Amino acid sequence: QSTDSLFNSDLYPFIVDSISLSGNKITEDFIILREINFSIGDTLTQQNSMYNRERVYSLGIFNHVYFVPSIVDDKRILTIEVEEGWYIYPIPIIQAKENDLNKLSYGMYLRIKNFRGRNEDLTTGFALGYDPTFFLSYYNPNIIGRENLFIGSTINYSDISNKSPTAQELYGSSFSQKVIGANLTFGKRFGLFNRLYINSGYNYIETPFYVPGINASNDRIDNLVNLGIGFEHDTRDLKQFPKDGIYSSLIYSLKGLGFDDISYSVAWLDFRKYHKIFGGLAGKWRVASRFTFGDDVPYYDYSIIGNDEKIRGHYFEKFEGDDYFITSAEIYYPII
Repeated sequence: QSTDSLFNSDLYPFIVDSISLSGNKITEDFIILREINFSIGDTLTQQNSMYNRERVYSLGIFNHVYFVPSIVDDKRILTIEVEEGWYIYPIPIIQAKENDLNKLSYGMYLRIKNFRGRNEDLTTGFALGYDPTFFLSYYNPNIIGRENLFIGSTINYSDISNKSPTAQELYGSSFSQKVIGANLTFGKRFGLFNRLYINSGYNYIETPFYVPGINASNDRIDNLVNLGIGFEHDTRDLKQFPKDGIYSSLIYSLKGLGFDDISYSVAWLDFRKYHKIFGGLAGKWRVASRFTFGDDVPYYDYSIIGNDEKIRGHYFEKFEGDDYFITSAEIYYPII
C-alpha cells in the first residue's frame, strides 16, 4: 500500500480507540510508543500522523514506517506498521585525511543497532595508517523501566597528528600525540523533546616533548579529567532529513579540575531552525559557537574551524582561536 493512500485516508481526523503495532519482531513495543505525541482517546489529524510517523522513522532502526487507520466493529484502530532493518553493519574504511593521499587511513567500523531490541547501540572500530585509532562505544536510550534515563560510554585510543597550526608553528614541524580516553554520559529525557545530561571523562595525552601551550600541564604528559553538563531541545520532524522543527544544544565542560595544575573550561552552543517553504522546498538556518575560558588552554583544545566544524568552499582550511562563531543559511529540495 502506498504512502499517499495511507495518509490521504478519508478517516482523518481520527479518534484513536486502540493502537496496534505490527512488524516489530525484535524491537520492544515501548521503543516505538515512547516516540509518539498522542495516546488512546486523542484525535489524530493527517498532519500529526505524518509527523509521528517521521518521529518513529527517526529512530534509525526501521526501513519503513506506516500509520494505518482503520475501523473494525465500530472501533477505530491505528496500526503502526514497521519493517525492521538489518542491524549489524560491518563497514570498511578508507580515507585520505585532509584530501592528501600521503595521509591515508584504513580500517573497519562495526555497528550493532537496536541491540536487544531496545534501540541500544554498540559500536567499535579501528583505523590504521595515518592517525591510527581504536574505539568502543555503547548507548542505551532507556536503562530503567519507562523512566527515560539514558547512558552512554566510550573508550578510545589514538595516535593522532596535531591539528593546531599555531602548535605546529611553535614546535617547528608536525608531530603527533598519543591519546587514551574514557567517557561516561548519564541523563534523562523530559517529554518528547528535551534531554538533560551530565558527562565525565579522562584523557591521557602524551606528547613526545614538553612545550608550554602544546601541553596543558608542566610535563609532556597531560592527565586531563573533565566534568560537564548539557541540554538538548529537538523538535525536528525527521532527523535524517528534517524539513520542520528546531534543534538546539548547550554544553559546558570543566577541564582539568586542578589536577596537574590544569584548569580551564569549554562551552558549545548550537541552534538550528528548519522550516518548509513550499512543496518539497525547505530552508535551514544555523548559529553555532564554541568558547574557551581560562589562561592555559592547550592548543589541542583550541577552537578550530576546519576540524569538527567546516565551511563549504574552505573545507581544508583551518581558522584557529580561543572562540569561534558560525552562522549559515541554506535551502534544499529532495530529489529522492
